[in-house]
Amino acid sequence: MSYFFSKIAQVTFCLAILSNCNSVSNLNRVNGKQKSITKLNLSYQKLTEIPAVVFEMENLKVLNLNSNLISEIPPEIGKLKNLEKLILSNNKIVSVADEIGHLKKLEKLSLRTNKIDQLPSSIGDLKSLEVLKLGFNNLVELPKEICNLENLTQLYAAYNELEFLPSEIGKLRLTDLFINQNQLKTLPNSFYKLSSLIRLNIANSGNAVSLTDHICSLRRIEELIIDYNTLTFSARCLEIRARSNPRFSITISN
Repeated sequence: MSYFFSKIAQVTFCLAILSNCNSVSNLNRVNGKQKSITKLNLSYQKLTEIPAVVFEMENLKVLNLNSNLISEIPPEIGKLKNLEKLILSNNKIVSVADEIGHLKKLEKLSLRTNKIDQLPSSIGDLKSLEVLKLGFNNLVELPKEICNLENLTQLYAAYNELEFLPSEIGKLRLTDLFINQNQLKTLPNSFYKLSSLIRLNIANSGNAVSLTDHICSLRRIEELIIDYNTLTFSARCLEIRARSNPRFSITISN
């Protein structure tokens, strides 16, 4: 009888945290159950490539491959059509296959701290994407198709070699934009149409970059991080916000 109730308790527990019951952190535990796995954590495994068996997990929603030695995202990534979160930060990735654009349900993509110098235009096909982390790579530009990401709210592209932002970046509904520590030569006119911005880090984004008084049109900003060269005038609107909004802050970075 105690065994029976123990089994009931186990099943009830699994139903309560169903996602954990289908979560795996060791490929040795797969045992032919690829289709039942929804979460896979293979971080810190010293992997040099994404294991082939991963691409058989057609119901996978979360794939964490953080801190490995992976050098590419292969075309097979397109098979994981149910992915909602893909974490490949802290690897050695130099290339991203076009097929990443097949991940129509993907909401979060982290490619932070790799060696990527170019993103495929298909990145613009990730219609569900909300968070995109690209910091600490070798990107010189962002594909113009990134402006098609109608659900993107957070874009982190600090510590790259960006020279330009896409001309239509103002189409995005970003709340967070981090483009600090880059080589920007100018800001597109549409930059000041990012009316949903709450947090903007533009410190040391490029020696030639400076904000204009159009910054006053970004009325929702609560956190602004700049350097001494970025804001070359005293914007009256920012002074007013600093006095009237306790959440508003300006940080001047060296």
